[in-house]
Amino acid sequence: MTQWKARAVRWLVVMALVLAGGLAACKGESKDKGDPVAISRAFILALWSADTDRIEALSCEFTEWPEIGDPTVAIDVDHMAFETVSETDDEIVLAMTGVVTFKTAAGHVEVRNFDDENQTLFTLRDEDGWKVCDIQ
Repeated sequence: MTQWKARAVRWLVVMALVLAGGLAACKGESKDKGDPVAISRAFILALWSADTDRIEALSCEFTEWPEIGDPTVAIDVDHMAFETVSETDDEIVLAMTGVVTFKTAAGHVEVRNFDDENQTLFTLRDEDGWKVCDIQ
């Protein structure tokens, strides 16, 4: 009888672990929405370089953007940073700060400073992954 009890206890322990693992997986299951910082960075680069396909892929549905970019301009965003301002399950607001350098094919250089007083706010919403809905 002792051998049978030992097997029953092992079986119950294994089943409890399997069930607990399954419940934890279901409870913690969430889709990958993507990295909002990477999406914001890719979006602003697409906007500045007039990459309409990329802009559309990274934008919220029914959002239209002005055509402000130039595909011939080289853009240096190595000194651009994003910080989370607010976040919920389905919306995140990021502040973009830092320095961006634009260089035309003719060699003209323009440096824009997005400091704390001149920061740009990106609002992203979860539309089957993070999408950019607004920039202020």
